[in-house]
Amino acid sequence: MTHTITFRFCLLVLLLIPSGFVSASDLSGRYFMDGNPNRVIMIKYIGDDLYRVEEPGSPWPWSGAAIFEGNKIQGLVRLSKSGNATMMLNGSVRSDGSIVIDYVFMTDNTGNLMKKIGPDRGRVDNHIWYRAK
Repeated sequence: MTHTITFRFCLLVLLLIPSGFVSASDLSGRYFMDGNPNRVIMIKYIGDDLYRVEEPGSPWPWSGAAIFEGNKIQGLVRLSKSGNATMMLNGSVRSDGSIVIDYVFMTDNTGNLMKKIGPDRGRVDNHIWYRAK
């Protein structure tokens, strides 16, 4: 318990230091993928550094969870219409509040691990999520 209190106190102190980046507590809301208002990404704070992330209105809807630590994001989501297909989210929050994100496809629609995973080996889509005004 003492370690938890110490960790949370250190985290609080770090959050009070100006960094130029948007803090994780400010990330909940709607974002437009690549500036397209028809591609809405929803981010909802769950607790600690954990967020629910989803794109429910997409032709290929997906949902899952992500951890925001500092300006970094990592998460795992499932594509709803593709059975067991999953992708990993890797990215960072920029100083303007937008999020540069890579979608790394991990498993196919049957849940089998993709033969080629990662940059230069498999399917990786690059996007920028812009906060909806």
